[in-house]
Amino acid sequence: MLLGVDHSRDSTIHVGEDYGGDDRHSGGISPLTPKRIVFTHPVEGEEMEVMITSMMGNVVLNRHDELDRRLRDAGLQAEGSVGDAQCRLVKGAHIIEECIAMMKASGEYHHRF
Repeated sequence: MLLGVDHSRDSTIHVGEDYGGDDRHSGGISPLTPKRIVFTHPVEGEEMEVMITSMMGNVVLNRHDELDRRLRDAGLQAEGSVGDAQCRLVKGAHIIEECIAMMKASGEYHHRF
């Protein structure tokens, strides 16, 4: 759930970019300060643990409006509000899948797994 923000603040996009093979690093997380993420693989369905030692970059993040539209148009994203905050409810796997689809469409996809 994104509460009060749009996809420009959606860190799940970086997981999709990593799956899509983006190797442009944006900093913040390093081998000395890794981030542990546990999630269900969007294709295989099994739980995975990933230690991220760098955050991927700019392939999809700079096109967050397109991602928002694609998720909405596909019926994968519910929208509403909680108080004054705009909300988006979407499965993380759908965000990752759409990021990969966007990278494939733009020729920026490089299979990593």
